[in-house]
Parts: sequence; structure tokens; C-alpha cells
Amino acid sequence: MVNASYHGDSNYSASLSGAIGLTAEPVIAPDFSIKANPASITIKQGGSGSAVLTITPAGGFSQTLQLSCSGASASSRCSFSPARVTASGTTITSTLTITTNVVQTASVAPQFTFSHIALTMFYGPGGFTSLLGFWGLRRQKLSGSKDNSMRVLLALGAMTLGIGMLGCGTGGIGNQGSGPISPTGTSTVTVAASSIASGGPSHTANVTVIITN
Repeated sequence: MVNASYHGDSNYSASLSGAIGLTAEPVIAPDFSIKANPASITIKQGGSGSAVLTITPAGGFSQTLQLSCSGASASSRCSFSPARVTASGTTITSTLTITTNVVQTASVAPQFTFSHIALTMFYGPGGFTSLLGFWGLRRQKLSGSKDNSMRVLLALGAMTLGIGMLGCGTGGIGNQGSGPISPTGTSTVTVAASSIASGGPSHTANVTVIITN
């Protein structure tokens, strides 16, 4: 508060004399705040839950922000709609969605299961059996006598058929069609909103995630 007194001459003293109050407003640096609503989400295994992120700029903040998250439980994933927002002096929002029972992309790798091995064995002995069958039939035609070759061929054929049916009829050892399961319990997901400009501000908001079965 600055007080100043101004005085005129005797003819105008009544109109010019008095104190004038001046207030200096504090300078607010461009910045923003982020808040999640609700701050706690309960999700059933295999389901998903959402929260609305509200970003409020201050001091004329006008920059583009990138949203990211950390702390999600195993086999869970978070996504944003949209994942990049631009604050230009007005409040903006983005929707955070947390999905459970998700295969993590980083851990996905080609794996050989029992079904793959069985199918390989099916085609391998199948070709071998065909070769032996041709050889056996040609031998019988040339010699005109019966021997044990047909018995061997029949045994190989039965084995090939059994292995092929076993491989096709099962989902593989240790994989009976069940996908990844997010563990039950409580975790804290931290959402970060970071300016893409060099040296720009960054702020976070926490969301409590409760996974039930």
C-alpha cells in the first residue's frame, strides 16, 4: 500500500488534499495445476475404470502438455483421451482409463508350446510315413511277399494321428486359454502432465486404484 498526499492552493485545498491508496498486484508466473476426479477407482479383475483429469492454467499459461502414468499394477495399463492437451488460458480435461488383465507389450515374445511341437511332429512323421508307405508298397509289388513293413507303417500312422489330435485338441502345457490376471489389491497410479517445451513446468496427480476379484 502506497500513500501519497496531494495539496493544491488555498482555493482548492478541499478538492485536492487527501491520501490515495495504490495496491501492487503480485506477478504470477505462467503455471498450471492438475487434479483427478475421482481420486480413487475400484475395478473388478478384467474390467476398467476411468477418472477425469482437470488441468487449470494460471498466469496466462499457454503450452502443450504430454500426459503419462506410472505405478499401474502388473497386467494393467493406463491410457488417456487425449494423451496430449494444450492449455491456452482456459481449463481443459482429459480422461484417464485404467484397464486390467492386459498383456504387457514388452513381455510378449514368440513361445513354442506343446501344440506347436505336436504340429511339427505331425507334419514331420507324416512326410516320413508317406515315404515309407511308397517304399513298402513298391517292395511288396516287387517281391510279392508280405513282411513287417506294413505293420511299421500302420504303427507310425497311428502315432502321427494321435500326436496331431493331441496337439490340436489342447491349448498347450501351462496355457489352457486363460490370459494374464491383474493381482487384487491397492496401488497408486501417478499421472504426470509435462510441458513439451524445454524447461516447462510439470505436475502430478495421484489416483488410488483398487482391484477386486
